[in-house]
Amino acid sequence: MAREHEDFRPMLEQLNRAFPDKDFLKREDIAKFCGCSLRTVDRRFSKEKTVFGVSKVSLAKLLCNMKGAV
Repeated sequence: MAREHEDFRPMLEQLNRAFPDKDFLKREDIAKFCGCSLRTVDRRFSKEKTVFGVSKVSLAKLLCNMKGAV
């Protein structure tokens, strides 16, 4: 069974504090949280996007895995 990244829960908590009323984030929300452009959001998170946006859980996992690459 796969273990979760050690920073996953703190990252999810940061997302919950930043967006307490949302389960799915739009590209504008992600850009604001990450401090990047909409174009960067489109390139990095396009595979995770659904009709509703990107879930906070998926985004937390992606951000933890990208930590060294960002």
